[in-house]
Amino acid sequence: MPINVLDAIGLSVFGVLGAHKALELGFGVVQAVIVGTITGVGVGTIRDVIRMLGVRFDLHAPRPPGHRRPDRPDDPTGHR
Repeated sequence: MPINVLDAIGLSVFGVLGAHKALELGFGVVQAVIVGTITGVGVGTIRDVIRMLGVRFDLHAPRPPGHRRPDRPDDPTGHR
């Protein structure tokens, strides 16, 4: 599944959670949609700022330096 699909799913979940919380607090439907939209946009903005700072989101990220694999304790890089 491409990372863009996972990103869209994540933003949608935050939008729905924001709208759901607004409904729980007694907001009207229109206000809940506005709060959900603001929540989704806010999460997307935070994600973009984090990316701009140089943080990478990678499903296949390398292991941190010094990580030792349990099956190869003699290899400090974790590579086979």
